[in-house]
Amino acid sequence: MSTETEIERLITIPDEMRDAHWEHAFLSQLCFAQVRVMQPDPIVGPDSWPYLHVRLDSKGQEPMSNILLWLSTRGIGLVVDHQENQTYPDYVMPWGTVWWMVKNKTIPTFAATKPLHENINVAWKHVAWWGAPSEDFLPAHVRKILREFFLQQNVLSPKYLLISFDQKVFNLAFSLESLGKPPIEEHQNLLEALSWFFPPHYPLMLLTEEGSPPFYPL
Repeated sequence: MSTETEIERLITIPDEMRDAHWEHAFLSQLCFAQVRVMQPDPIVGPDSWPYLHVRLDSKGQEPMSNILLWLSTRGIGLVVDHQENQTYPDYVMPWGTVWWMVKNKTIPTFAATKPLHENINVAWKHVAWWGAPSEDFLPAHVRKILREFFLQQNVLSPKYLLISFDQKVFNLAFSLESLGKPPIEEHQNLLEALSWFFPPHYPLMLLTEEGSPPFYPL
């Protein structure tokens, strides 16, 4: 089955039937699809993040692979639809998924909702590993765009730390002190905002520096 035929089949599957398997199959086909860019400038979504709007079109002049590469360096997400006058788009891709797919040339894990942890007291004796995120885990251009985001929020010196309790799942923790000690009622919204910058399988945390290993400048 051709890419055009398969992605057309996938796009007609009702929303209630679109599970993690559908998402993986759709993104696998999308990477090879042709699209039409609906407007040159990014649009601002209801979540306040920028997205490039494209439409699936077998006669489109833009390969999706080129679009993803362009977006990955600019901190812009992707909105996909397949026909005019749609009430909602067919797919919305946060920037974290964009850059991770381009870097790793594969599809991230969507089996579970991204775990978001509020500020917790970590029992460090149970932590198997901690340290600075590597270039492979968090490339330089991602850190640059993150710093620009924090600067817009008047956070001048954000700090982070990578920690793992089993050396299989690595949690990216941000220092509460470096973020200005936001009140606890703002923690979940802040984590949800930060999750846009990361693939869905990167767990995020907000963590106090008190009693913790040294954090690293972003």
